[in-house]
Amino acid sequence: MNMAVGRGVRCAEIVVESSAGLRPDADLEGFVERMAALVHRSHGLPAREFSLIAFATEMFDLQRRHGVHAAPELVFPLLSLLVIEGTIRELHPGIDFQETAKPMLNKGLFSA
Repeated sequence: MNMAVGRGVRCAEIVVESSAGLRPDADLEGFVERMAALVHRSHGLPAREFSLIAFATEMFDLQRRHGVHAAPELVFPLLSLLVIEGTIRELHPGIDFQETAKPMLNKGLFSA
């Protein structure tokens, strides 16, 4: 949900909070700053301009460079989304993934 509304800092904090661990020399400030910038650059892009593989590659590179170990709970859903990204891009290149997801995200967040 934070990605869908462009809250880059919170996205970065969630990645850190849910990480599988941190290297002793982890640079959390640098990671949060660069991850937030990645989210801001990606926010609101239509499918024809947004590449999940490029986003994920940059995010995992940031994690590696800054000492934040990726959690499997983050990796596996991304892999699932990568499988369908090409099909969605071909069928509806103008779709905004994040905007389209908001109703379902809200339902999941606010339903009892």
